[in-house]
Amino acid sequence: MVRLLKDESLVAQWQKFLEENYKSEIETVGLEYPKNRSLYVDYWDVDKIDPKLAELLLNQPYKAVIMVKKP
Repeated sequence: MVRLLKDESLVAQWQKFLEENYKSEIETVGLEYPKNRSLYVDYWDVDKIDPKLAELLLNQPYKAVIMVKKP
């Protein structure tokens, strides 16, 4: 069983950021899967577009990054 530890509003913030700024990169990763499984997001992009999200990423990284915990 997988337990998701997430804040729904935070999930929405990341989803909006990624859809608006990294859509083509996400599609590329999807097309290259399983050879490519990673998406690199530039911190300065986050800071420029959503400074509050960038600050949260620095100050509370475990909260800022949605975590999946297996029991």
